[in-house]
Amino acid sequence: MSFVQVPNVASAVGQTPYLGSHFEDGLSDLLNEWEYTPLFSSHQEYAFAPGPTICIEGLGPIGLPLNAREARVIIENASSSTVGPGSIQIDGKHITLRNPQWEKFITQALGDACKTLGVSVKNGGPHVVLDKLIVLGPGSQYVPQKSRDNNSFATVFVSLPSNFADGVARFSYGGLAIEHRPAIDPLANVTVMAWFSDVIFTFDSIASGHRLGLVYSLHHAHQTSLPPTVSHNSDFIHRLTGVFQSWKQEKAAPRDFFHLLEETYSSETLAISSLRHEDAQKAALLDVLSKQYGFRCALVSLVLCIKGSVEKERHEYDDDWNEKNPDKFKFTEVHTRSLNDKRFVNLDGSPVEHDLVINEEWYLEDDIEEEMKDHYKWTRSYYRDLDYGGLLTRETQRTGLYLWLV
Repeated sequence: MSFVQVPNVASAVGQTPYLGSHFEDGLSDLLNEWEYTPLFSSHQEYAFAPGPTICIEGLGPIGLPLNAREARVIIENASSSTVGPGSIQIDGKHITLRNPQWEKFITQALGDACKTLGVSVKNGGPHVVLDKLIVLGPGSQYVPQKSRDNNSFATVFVSLPSNFADGVARFSYGGLAIEHRPAIDPLANVTVMAWFSDVIFTFDSIASGHRLGLVYSLHHAHQTSLPPTVSHNSDFIHRLTGVFQSWKQEKAAPRDFFHLLEETYSSETLAISSLRHEDAQKAALLDVLSKQYGFRCALVSLVLCIKGSVEKERHEYDDDWNEKNPDKFKFTEVHTRSLNDKRFVNLDGSPVEHDLVINEEWYLEDDIEEEMKDHYKWTRSYYRDLDYGGLLTRETQRTGLYLWLV
């Protein structure tokens, strides 16, 4: 769970936050005129991640989820150093990860993190180095040390299944603060957090149990260019936060909000990891803001179906009329328009346990023909009905972000 803290938003940007009935227009305008640049930290939970199969030199394999006995064995017997009260670290050179599926997972997870941070993964992208294994105990105070490698530009903390409570991660940069809370079920989930080296980061003490994590560093692969750095748009984030503040406070504001993404994504693999470009940025930031202000953010795959009459042109009166390209036909009358959800998932791709109430205004425009020509990708089928005309069915699938008040 993640939170952004922006004190005194109105005075910070010299504008009054959007209020009441202006909420939808305000949020839509900001999302449609996207000026945002990437976040300075990322946070993603994975419910079905493989285990890394950790082997510690001189100690052997470590079982997961980490329990009190395993934690005590690591703390008492491993060749390690303390990094603060209640915590130890073991250098990565003494750690072996033996599950080949883990490398595939880390590649995916780092790709997700790089999307949020705005780091390109093309042409090989950054390479990752396992720096250390961390065990955090009750009352622990852990502040990660910056890498001495000039090509290292970001840190990644992978929280492995462990039995612990509390331990909020706090990030701040340029007057903005983000909080990432532990997974609701830390025994089952793997959480991946990443942040740029210039970002101030601290872990709150955990109240009980032990937290096991792997710390990686991201290294710039190209020697001829500078490593990536933080480049977020503070003013834009302040304005967007103002919208969420007014949404939360204004009783007359709508209970939900829907936004069509720029691209369409397969419903079978729908998750934040499948999103591209600014769609991925929108999902990441809206997820953070939604959690802070008591909302949920999910992905929806929608199917729009339009059925209506088609009138045949005079020159088309021939035997093969119904075999002509249906793209050339236009509706003379629309009989039915329907909008249905094909898939409704959390950002990690898991099904949402919430009833989706579809509002046809999300999608059904009056000028549907122009929408079809200019934007939508349709699958079309034509059925001959009468001598002077026929019936046309057109369908299209689109992807959107759905936000609602919890």
